[in-house]
This record gives sequence, structure tokens and C-alpha cells, in this order.
Amino acid sequence: GQMHIVSKQSLKVGAIITLSAFLLSACGTMSKQEQNQARTTAEGAGIGAAIGGVLGLLLGDNRQSAAIGAAIGGIIGAAVGGTVADRKKQYATQEALLEQETAKTAEFVAQIREVNDGLRSEIAVYRNEIAQLQQQIEAGQVKHSELQAQREKLQTRHQETSKALVAVEKELTVAQGLYRDAQATAKANDAKAAKLLKGYETQIAALEREKSELENY
Repeated sequence: GQMHIVSKQSLKVGAIITLSAFLLSACGTMSKQEQNQARTTAEGAGIGAAIGGVLGLLLGDNRQSAAIGAAIGGIIGAAVGGTVADRKKQYATQEALLEQETAKTAEFVAQIREVNDGLRSEIAVYRNEIAQLQQQIEAGQVKHSELQAQREKLQTRHQETSKALVAVEKELTVAQGLYRDAQATAKANDAKAAKLLKGYETQIAALEREKSELENY
């Protein structure tokens, strides 16, 4: 059957690369090093989304699958990677690091949430169609090859999601390392640093939750 629409907002390809727009628009307030890092991340997100969209079209042959594929590709492209030390070099001050990494993590979390919302619906539909095909095969109404084709779609999506999960795990590891280092060097009575650390901690916790849900797909 036709895959139903999850929601217009969660399936718009333009919304998938929100991180790109955010990072590029923020460049005016960043140092030269920070601008280079932001552009690299934004370009990665855009390229990943474009490639994922093509894969999504091949997978499901409809706009919904294309959007989900683009969202998965966007996650892979947006993950900056590198080490904690490499990431710290991008910022002139600890304050700048906490502010920018908190903002980027929040956008990354939003991207993953978009993917999780889409996958939840899409996979439920795939499984329902597989169950229906199994019944039709038993009744002699369809060929077994149709069931196999649907199972292959589900497996392909799982493989794409696994790649995104690797990227998310790497980004989470770096974020946790940055947070620990910032926490260790923060002054005891620095209220602003405490507030920035709390904001970063909140976004890292959200990233952990979305990663855990992504693991289900």
C-alpha cells in the first residue's frame, strides 16, 4: 500500500539541513577559525542530505522516503568528528566553545529527532506491508519476490541508519569529552560558566536520548 505522510514539517527536505543554515548565519559572530569549522560542518550536512535524498528516492520511490534518506545523510554529513583536542583548537575561549558547541549540539539533536520521527512511521508501514504480503502469499495472491523486495527495502534503511548511528556516537563522545574538560577547568564561583555548562549538559543528555532511540531502527 501507499506509505502515509508522517507530517509535512518532519518530511520537508529544507528542514533537514537546518544545521547548515544556522551555522552559516552565525558566521558573522565567530572568529576566522570558528567560521571555517562552521562552513565545513554546514557543507557536510548539505552534501550528506543530498546524497541521502537520492538514496531515499531509490529506496522508496516517493518524497517521504527521499526526505527521510536526506535526513539520515544530513546527520552523517553534519557530524564534525575529530578529537576533543582538535575541536578545542577551533575556539579562542572556553566561553565561545561552550556557546557554539551547545548551539550545534541542539541543532544536531533536532536533526536526529526528525530522523527518528520519520523512521518510526516508515518502518511501521514497511512491517505492516510485509505482514500483508505474507498473508497474500499464503492465499496465492502475490509472488514471494514481492515480499523479498519489501524486506530488502527495510534492510537497506537499517544499513543507512547504522551509518548515521556511528556518526552520532562519535559526535556524542567528543561532546562528552569537551564537557568534562570544560567542567574541570571552570572556576568554582563563575556563574556564567556554570550556566553555560548546564546548557551544554542538557543538550548532551538530549543527544544521548535521541541516539538511544535511533538504535531501535
